[in-house]
Amino acid sequence: MASQEYEWTTISEEQEDEEKVSFDVLGDEFIGTYLGKRDQANDNGSYVQLRFRGTDELAYFINANWSLTNAMKNVRPNMMVRVTYIGDKDTGQASPMRIFRVDVARPKRPGASTRNPEAISKTS
Repeated sequence: MASQEYEWTTISEEQEDEEKVSFDVLGDEFIGTYLGKRDQANDNGSYVQLRFRGTDELAYFINANWSLTNAMKNVRPNMMVRVTYIGDKDTGQASPMRIFRVDVARPKRPGASTRNPEAISKTS
């Protein structure tokens, strides 16, 4: 069949490089537009990666633990979010589980206060 007999819509292109976001110190935060999640396989099963477009327009991912996966459950793709590392919880494992707060951005209304966006999930 000849290619010119069809209209083509691109659904996949070369994979864009993504930067890993690391949260090393309490209070570290990342702000970006949520693109969705994907499951990544490894030798121990699989884990969740959350994908974002940063405020600098670059692509990022976060390897999500239970706390962050749970905090993101009500976030839809294309929502602007702020992810903040807020603490650690002893789970009996070799290292404590990191606890995250997720805030979503909403456009400011003219004359509205300048308070922070409301937290949609906090797991402790």
